[in-house]
Amino acid sequence: MIQDVFYLVAIWTSTFVVGLISWPVASLFFGRLSDRGYTVAKIFGWVVISYALFLLATVKLLPLHFGSLALILLIWLGKNLFLERKFNVLKQKPINLNQIILIEISFFLLMASWAFIRAHDPTIQGIERFMDFGFINTLFNADSLPLYDMWFSGGQVNYYYFGHFIGYVVLSLSNISPVPGFFVLIAWM
Repeated sequence: MIQDVFYLVAIWTSTFVVGLISWPVASLFFGRLSDRGYTVAKIFGWVVISYALFLLATVKLLPLHFGSLALILLIWLGKNLFLERKFNVLKQKPINLNQIILIEISFFLLMASWAFIRAHDPTIQGIERFMDFGFINTLFNADSLPLYDMWFSGGQVNYYYFGHFIGYVVLSLSNISPVPGFFVLIAWM
């Protein structure tokens, strides 16, 4: 039980950090929203970081390892800090701190509620759940992309798997292995 809460807190923490890092760039595009793009920054950050690693691992410039992910995250942090210092995008309008706290509490409670529901039926059910888990597990064992097919020896996956790749990046940054992480990802998504 305590371990399950750790997984939720780890994913929530990494999502919070990625959202905070990505907020200056997201604020440029979504600054007119009442939260100044804070909520969108989480999704935006995961997509940018994941796409950069996906692209660099596909052309084999970086291996598909945590060190590569950390490097991309540091570059993304540097870009956002530079943008914030140069243009002060977050200081142009006042930030409603109560709204930010409410967003974080709501996000965590929704994620915990869905994890509670999934905990009562943790089996992998449905047509694509086995494949989803297989893709994420294979990503943890890969050094580069395109991803090798888990069912066809020597073949490559001929299927869209960028969503699975984002899940892999979330779990890698949260330091959660694919077996328990897959079920937490279902609650996170």
